[in-house]
Amino acid sequence: MKNAISKVGLPAGSLVYVGSSAEKPGYAHLYQISVSDVTDSKLNYDELADIPSPSQGQKFWLNLFGLRDIVALKSLNLFFSIPDLWMEDFLNTAHMPKFDSEESHGMIILKMLSLSNRSKMQEEHLAVYFNERSVICFQEREGDVFDSIRKRMMHKKSKIRQENACFLTYAIVDNVMDHYFIVMESYESKLQFLEDSLHLMQAGQASKKLIRVKRKLVQLNRYATRNKELVYQMLRSDLFQSDLLQKHLMDLKDHVDDIFDLSKNLLARISDLQNLVNQLSDQRTNRMLRILTLVSSIFMPLSLIAGIYGMNFKDMPELELTWGYPAALGLMGVIAVILLLFFNSRGWFK
Repeated sequence: MKNAISKVGLPAGSLVYVGSSAEKPGYAHLYQISVSDVTDSKLNYDELADIPSPSQGQKFWLNLFGLRDIVALKSLNLFFSIPDLWMEDFLNTAHMPKFDSEESHGMIILKMLSLSNRSKMQEEHLAVYFNERSVICFQEREGDVFDSIRKRMMHKKSKIRQENACFLTYAIVDNVMDHYFIVMESYESKLQFLEDSLHLMQAGQASKKLIRVKRKLVQLNRYATRNKELVYQMLRSDLFQSDLLQKHLMDLKDHVDDIFDLSKNLLARISDLQNLVNQLSDQRTNRMLRILTLVSSIFMPLSLIAGIYGMNFKDMPELELTWGYPAALGLMGVIAVILLLFFNSRGWFK
C-alpha cells in the first residue's frame, strides 16, 4: 500500500518513501561504459558511497532496485548533487510521469509497463537522473524492460557507447514507450474478444468486465497524456540539442503521439461496447416483453370464454348440452391456433 500520509506536514524536499511496504531489500547494478568496453558489477546499498566518478571517455549507468533504504539513497543524493525536490519525487511511487532539467543535469519519471504471464498489465515506478556522463535509474523492484538496451550496448559500434549519457537516457525512455504499444495491443485483443462474446454473456457480467478494462485504459490514457508532454519537453531541453538526439527524439515524439491516439481510440471503443451491451440488454428485455404480450394476447379471449361459462347463471342452455364442454374447449383451441398463425405471419415470434 502507498503510505503518502507519512509525508503530510513535512517540508518540501523531505525524503520519504511512498510505496509498497512489502518491498525487498535493495541492491544496485553498475555498468561502466566506454567506447572500447562495458563492465558490470552488482553492489549492495552500503557500497554506493564508494562508487568512483566516471573517468575521461567513460560513462556509467547505475540501476537501483528498491527505494526503501533512505540512508543509502541520501548518500547517493549528496554524491551526485541531486536536488532534494527531485529525490522526493523519485521516492514517491505514485508520482505521475514528469520531466525537469537544469543546466547540466535532468530528471525523468515514468510508469514502466509490461505484461505478466497471464497477459495482465504490470506497472512499475521508474525515475531517471542523468547528466552527460552518468545515468541513474531508481526502480521499485528487481526486473525491468531494458534487456534490449543491455544487449545493444555490448556491441562496439552501438550509439549508446559512442554518444554521451543523454543518448542512453533517450534509449531508456524510447524502450519504455515501446512496451506501451505491447500493452495496448493486448488490450485491443481483449476488447475484440469481449466484442465477439458479448452476445453470449449476461448484461451484468459483460458490464463488469468492461468496467475492469476501462479502469486500466483510463489509467493508460493519463500516462499517455503525460508522456506526450514529457517528450515534448525533452525536445526543448538544452541537454538534448545535438542533431542526433533531436532526430531520435522526433521519432520518439511520433511514437508518443501514436500511443496517445491509441489510448483515446481504445477508450472510445470501450464506450461503444458499453452502448452495445445496453442495446443488447434492451433487445433481450424487449423480446421477453413481446413474448409475454403475445402469450397474454392468446389467453385473453380464452379467459373471456372461460369467464362467460363460469358465471353459472341458471338459464345458460349450453351448460346442459352434452357437447357443450368439448365445444367450448374446441372453440378455445381454434382461437388460440388462429392467433398463433396470425402472430407468426407478422414475424412477431422472431
